[in-house]
Amino acid sequence: MEPHRINSRRLTLHEISREAATDLNSGDGDGGFRWLGGGPGDGTRGGSGITVRAWEQGTYVRGWGTYVMVRASDQCAIGGIGFHSAPDDGLVEIGYDLVADARGQGYATEAVEVLTFWALGHGGMRTVVAHTDPDNTASQRVLERVGFTRTESAPDREEFRFVRHRA
Repeated sequence: MEPHRINSRRLTLHEISREAATDLNSGDGDGGFRWLGGGPGDGTRGGSGITVRAWEQGTYVRGWGTYVMVRASDQCAIGGIGFHSAPDDGLVEIGYDLVADARGQGYATEAVEVLTFWALGHGGMRTVVAHTDPDNTASQRVLERVGFTRTESAPDREEFRFVRHRA
């Protein structure tokens, strides 16, 4: 089965296969992509691990895993974005990261926007959630630009929680 792809103006989000997820999660693999700046970040590798575990547990749902962001202009992979699991009762959580050389150019905003739009376009989906470290103001601005609102975080978590509801 062909992996899912989501296109935006400057990016294509490539859903990664089980093999690519395993390779990325190994710590030194490239998942079959040519990476800007030498390789994926820790967030992409961690997201790949979530996808690997879902495959191993038999809970992987096509479309609701990890994607690699590929720039249309040069076909370089610049980061990862995806879901922490398949939707549960109309809610799903996303995470993302970019390689350092791609930051500050609007790519994260574009990727979060298109993936959030895709998720909320599915029947029964009502809410997309994201969490950031309190000191990660760049990520917080990305989420706010895409229409997420900061809400109360769980008292035992040292992070900020952002939500976006279907309009």
